[in-house]
Amino acid sequence: MATPLRELQRLIRLRLAEDRDVVGFDLAALRMIARVANDRKDSFLSHDETQPKDIWAGLGLGSDSAAALEGRSRKREL
Repeated sequence: MATPLRELQRLIRLRLAEDRDVVGFDLAALRMIARVANDRKDSFLSHDETQPKDIWAGLGLGSDSAAALEGRSRKREL
């Protein structure tokens, strides 16, 4: 009876080690995906907010309104 139990113990340890490796690979993949997603998110965001962008520039529509709003926002910042 001891021989089958030892064989079962060996097989269980072997399979648990394999499963632990698979989980480790999965965790590494999830961390890489999170890192890539964070890098891509940061590349889309512009952290340079020193000069506001005139979204109406070049359209000829609403540029007077945009200038007035921009002037008001600059007064509030001062």
